[in-house]
Amino acid sequence: MRDERYFGLAEAEASRMRQFGNKHIVACIESFHYNDRGDNIFVIIMEYCDGGTLTDFIKKYGGKKEHLKNF
Repeated sequence: MRDERYFGLAEAEASRMRQFGNKHIVACIESFHYNDRGDNIFVIIMEYCDGGTLTDFIKKYGGKKEHLKNF
């Protein structure tokens, strides 16, 4: 059985994500719990980012702050 502390942390993270309204922060659309064949699951549905992943961005720009000026 999973530790309930992790569900609490995930819920807090989803709550914080819903509070931001910034074009540079991925939005949290919805979050919920459900039970799948005895497994408790917490789902966070986030906004789609068509520019790729953060890993893609870092690979492309090398993670250098000066490149963020383009955004």
